[in-house]
Amino acid sequence: MQQERYSMALRAVHWLTLLLVIVAFASIELRELFEKGTDLRNGAKWIHFQFGALIFLVTLARIGFKIKDGSPAMVPMAQWQTLAAKVTLAGLYLCMLVMPLLGLTILAFEQKDVSVLGINMLGMGFELNKDLAHDLEEVHETLGNVFLLLIGLHTAAAIWHHKVARDNTLLKMALK
Repeated sequence: MQQERYSMALRAVHWLTLLLVIVAFASIELRELFEKGTDLRNGAKWIHFQFGALIFLVTLARIGFKIKDGSPAMVPMAQWQTLAAKVTLAGLYLCMLVMPLLGLTILAFEQKDVSVLGINMLGMGFELNKDLAHDLEEVHETLGNVFLLLIGLHTAAAIWHHKVARDNTLLKMALK
């Protein structure tokens, strides 16, 4: 028998991921309010680093829950919509895995004395390479913008399914 909703574990980590992403994005954007080198600016960046690493770990858990618990069947829709949904979800997962790894790699190449989830970036064995770190930072930022676009598409599609198509797509991920 096909399940009607995602497992509670998968629904919980979905919404936890959203909260982590909001904090990660907000902290890196809010750092601009503070002068370079200040404790407040460094604190905002520290929060960004920690929450980015948490996003990576929670995403691994999501993948595990998805494999273990399965997924409900997709609502029947046009082939292009099914393809768009699958590409968007793949892009979201890719961003949630690649962006934190890029962030950690940037810190390691910058030889930052930063501990992320207890791992000191100076102890990673990377040689100082500020040029490569800068290039990776550009990729990280571009992926962040792509991630925001994908989040927007994902959200718009969920709302469209709920309000226009009036199907159960959104309800499959509801916590209650």
